[in-house]
Order: sequence, then structure tokens, then C-alpha cells
Amino acid sequence: MIVSANRVRSYLGRLSWWLSLVMLTLIAGCRRVEGPEISISWRVPKPGLEKGVPLRYESIQIGQVTSVAAAPDGVTVRVMLHRKYAHYVRTKMTFLFQSASAGSGAFIEGRALDKDAPPAPPGAHFEGEDSYLKARIKEMTTDWKRTALFCGIGLLFVLALVLILKLLFKLWGVVLCTAGGAAVATALSPLVGEHLKPLLPEGTRVDLLAYLVAFLVGSLVTSLVLGIVLRTFRAHA
Repeated sequence: MIVSANRVRSYLGRLSWWLSLVMLTLIAGCRRVEGPEISISWRVPKPGLEKGVPLRYESIQIGQVTSVAAAPDGVTVRVMLHRKYAHYVRTKMTFLFQSASAGSGAFIEGRALDKDAPPAPPGAHFEGEDSYLKARIKEMTTDWKRTALFCGIGLLFVLALVLILKLLFKLWGVVLCTAGGAAVATALSPLVGEHLKPLLPEGTRVDLLAYLVAFLVGSLVTSLVLGIVLRTFRAHA
């Protein structure tokens, strides 16, 4: 059966119409996903920071690098945010670049300096930090309310722990247990926070609770180790 030329043209016309509709839908969908663009600068070059590196905020990928401009005195990147998560980027925010490791690829970590600050406008520029310690200091000095709350609760917690430990050890033992708790909390509180966040209601100060939990665990582990060492020493004395 021979198909007429008119029918073939009709089929091709319908096919092209459907293909155009599909393309327009895909383009519209991509535009809905793409959000505003921001830029971030660091004063030190960042090997491994390249196009496509994701931007994360509290383990959520909220954007990715679209361009990198390197210079001898630092590097500047442009980041396209996902429209759904663009509100996570606040006007008071800093960023850390995490190099690729055995467990994960390279990524940029966004850290809110003030979670009550308004969302950043499109095209906003930020200065990144080159170390975790500098970022923590910046957080504590920017959001003084959170710092005051953190210090107040932490001080009460430490005093209560010191009173308990003083019943078991001498003053030097209390100092060691407190130092051990502080060291563990500084190193592991971000990891503890990631595990606590899904279990807590929205709005809970996860960072503060994570630090206190890590401090408690570190202090208890230090006290157990110290107790075992003292018992062994006394047994051989």
C-alpha cells in the first residue's frame, strides 16, 4: 500500500509539533529548576575547585559552580542556585571549600552566620573562609544571641559536669575530662548534628544540641579512660 505524499507531510507535521512541545516543556522545566546566581571569593587558590562542584547547605545540594576565575591572589566562582533551595542562602553567610576525599568528592559548604538574616538577593557576592576555625569564629561573633545562648547553656552544663567529676577525681582529672569533652565536641559536633537533625522538630537549635551531646560523650569517654588508667596504675603501685 502506497502512502500518499500529503499523508506523509501530515505525519511529519504532527511529529514536529509534538517534538517542539516536548522541547518547550523541557526548557521550561530547566528554567524552573535554575534559580539566582551568586559569586564567592577566596583569598587563597583552591585546587580542585572547578565547574560542576556542588554547593551544599546542611547536607542539601542547593546549587553548583558554573564558572571559575582563578588568580595568583585567590579565586572567584559563580554559583547557580536551585530555585527550590535559593532561600537557604542568607545575606550573612560564609563558605568553606572541602577538597575531595576517599568518602566524597569536592564541594562548597555554606554556613549561615545568622539564620534570621534575610535571603540574599540575586547576584550577591560573598567572601569565603579558608579554614574551619575562622568560619566558626565568624559565626560566633556575627550571631551574638546564639553565642550568648550557647555560652550560657554550655557554662551551666560544664559546671554540673565538674561537680559530678569532682566526686570521682581530683582537680587535674576534672580539667582533663573537660578538655577531652571540648576537643571531641569541636571535632565531631558537625557529624553529630547531621544525625540529630532528622530526629528533631524544625526550628530546634541542632548546632547547640549537637555540641552539648558531643561534649558529654567526650567527657564521659575521657573519664572512663582516665579511670581505667588510674586503676591500672594503682594496681601496680
